[in-house]
Amino acid sequence: PPRSTLFPYTTLFRSFQQSEIKASELAAKVYEKYEKQYSQDRDVRKGYDAVKDDFKTLFDEYPNTSAGRMALINFGKLCFEAKAYDQAFDLYSRALSTLGDKAGVKNFLLCALGTVCELKNEPEQGKSYYLRVEKGTSDLLKDDARFALALIYEKLNDTHASRLMYEKIAESPGVSMYKDIAQARIK
Repeated sequence: PPRSTLFPYTTLFRSFQQSEIKASELAAKVYEKYEKQYSQDRDVRKGYDAVKDDFKTLFDEYPNTSAGRMALINFGKLCFEAKAYDQAFDLYSRALSTLGDKAGVKNFLLCALGTVCELKNEPEQGKSYYLRVEKGTSDLLKDDARFALALIYEKLNDTHASRLMYEKIAESPGVSMYKDIAQARIK
């Protein structure tokens, strides 16, 4: 095609590239700022407070960049560690809708959402996220989800469902850090 028909695409591509670069640079500065603050006194909450507005800027200005999307997970983890569970839940949910097409990332985010729900004392909602992993096609984090489900079922006094999850863990192929516990629970 003639150069004149490629011009809009070339300009668009360069603009997208510049956004990616700026977002990556901003993200690097934010992570560095957090590490600096955290290393001063080892207080996760102070580190969170020092960078929360910077992350908001990253999300607002560069939401469709790789750095912006990955920051959803990274800041979600930081929020989780700072016990800002509602914000962690929001970020993990947003990350799931934008990054959840890959099985490993999807299962990680579903388990993270389930854990946040448990910490917020919402076991039924947590169960729904773990079940998506348990019923999914990927084996990644499946035993983690099954173990979490077994514990939730125990809390809900559903011993039959809890036992089924322990049995699935005990019978699953490969190495699992939950296998010995599961085997002990079904004896």
